[in-house]
Amino acid sequence: MLRVTTRLMQLWLGLLALHLTMFAERAVAQDGPPHPDRTGEHAKLDPFTGDWSAKGQLYIGGEEIQTIDIKGTEKVRWMPGLLWLEIESQGNIGGALPFVGRTLCGYDVTKKKFVQTGVTSLSSSHLSIAEGSFDDNTKTLTTFDTSYEVGGRTPSEVRIERQLTGKDTQSLRVFTKKNGDWVKTLEMNYTRKAP
Repeated sequence: MLRVTTRLMQLWLGLLALHLTMFAERAVAQDGPPHPDRTGEHAKLDPFTGDWSAKGQLYIGGEEIQTIDIKGTEKVRWMPGLLWLEIESQGNIGGALPFVGRTLCGYDVTKKKFVQTGVTSLSSSHLSIAEGSFDDNTKTLTTFDTSYEVGGRTPSEVRIERQLTGKDTQSLRVFTKKNGDWVKTLEMNYTRKAP
């Protein structure tokens, strides 16, 4: 009985040591070098990192119908391994409606496409899952998604364009397809905050 108990204790300690070793390796990897799957495509997203101030307009029914001012901030950071950008957004619409949003963005080496997924505090009906490409000439990440208007039940095609307009500036434009035409529904301009 004592030998069985001793053997079980040795086995348990061995498993514990293995688990702690694996945990320590993961902890080191989080603060260590980029993941081996990181490509030049991932690096194209590097300039988007940082802390940003944002101002823009939400267009209701298209640019000519009604605009509502939006102000906010974004914190954009690489997750450990430098494969996924984590974007934390917050602000208010029209000075009265607060919102927060979370987005993950990266490059899918299997699909050979940029992908992003996100949610906001304004809707519980849709987890955004978009994919697209990066135009090196215009420095624009363009992704496509199927989404729902706030409170809506009918899906719409959505095009999201995030463009580097300068070293410390970028823009975000969102278009919804209505009757075969792309209609701008959101435009935001970002300025990098001073360190």
